[in-house]
Amino acid sequence: MCSFWRMRSFKHFSHTAIALLGSLLSAISTRAAAEEPATQWSVLGECQMIVLGQKAALKLLPDLRDAEKIEAACVQLDAMIESNEAILSAYLIIRSFDQKLGNARDAELVRYPPEFNPPALPPALSDIPPEKLLEITKAWPLFGVIPGQFQEREIGATLDLTVSVEEGGKLLNVVAEPKHARFLGKRKYEIGVLPTGDHIGIEHARFSLLSNKASLNMANGQRVLLGFHKLIEPAATYELILLRVTAARLQ
Repeated sequence: MCSFWRMRSFKHFSHTAIALLGSLLSAISTRAAAEEPATQWSVLGECQMIVLGQKAALKLLPDLRDAEKIEAACVQLDAMIESNEAILSAYLIIRSFDQKLGNARDAELVRYPPEFNPPALPPALSDIPPEKLLEITKAWPLFGVIPGQFQEREIGATLDLTVSVEEGGKLLNVVAEPKHARFLGKRKYEIGVLPTGDHIGIEHARFSLLSNKASLNMANGQRVLLGFHKLIEPAATYELILLRVTAARLQ
């Protein structure tokens, strides 16, 4: 009888020990997985912005939109850049990690006045009768406008890129936002007429902005056409925005 209870107690102890050991191993495995770095992939993003004439751009467009023909089309673009038939306006490179935001900037800050205060006479002339003031202002040496404030604007090419690596590195979920801002010079606007009959005006800065915000799935190492934009200046020119993304497992 004692042997029976001893045997039963031993079996109960064995099952309990095995269960505790299993729980311990599971906890250790879970902790190890939690402590394992989440980032296991490095990411390389390459963005080209290429300017070329309308005829050449429209001719290449079908191949640039075709996943099987885009690489051959890019070889043609490289040859056009080398022969000055096309211009590489920006080449941005980002090195980042899986699910981390990376950005590249090839730009400068331009300071410009968005608002102006109207021209005004000195306070000392405020009490002069209008008929005399008209004669005085006709001989006034200068009527000018003063900037009311200044702002800064980023001019150049930028890229924000986030990549999520999936299916063991075969598939990349990509969120990309390329932008290209340009300063186009100044445009004069009339703001008034002087007592002499002369017109006065101010010059406002002019800018253009080409941008895309894309969310897409790409094969590892694939190149895609993200943007196809008509430029304001020069006339009959387009800018292509090409993106290639590659992911490599960290050692």
